[in-house]
Amino acid sequence: MQYTLLFPGESLLLSTPYSELAPGKETVWALYTRAQLLWHSCLRVRHDSSLTEAGKADFAMRAWLETEAIESTLNTHTCSVERAFMYLGREYLFKCVLVDSLLVCLYTPGAENF
Repeated sequence: MQYTLLFPGESLLLSTPYSELAPGKETVWALYTRAQLLWHSCLRVRHDSSLTEAGKADFAMRAWLETEAIESTLNTHTCSVERAFMYLGREYLFKCVLVDSLLVCLYTPGAENF
């Protein structure tokens, strides 16, 4: 058996001619979900005592890059249909930046002045 994980709104695009314009992982609903998952990952890593400092610093840098990718894709959406999801997605991204900057400052050597 094979299973496919679909983000919210992605199944709607499979049957429309717009699927080539906005891939499923770049819809407003999927970006919101990606930001929410990233926020929960940031919280989990921040409080995980089994990770080393290097592991937390590595996670923080990768999470920062994912935050920027999600934000730049959110900025390409110009429709005003789902403003609430866009707003909440940006709120999650802001929280991710706060946690990521804390992790970078705490666990990256030489980043005290970050």
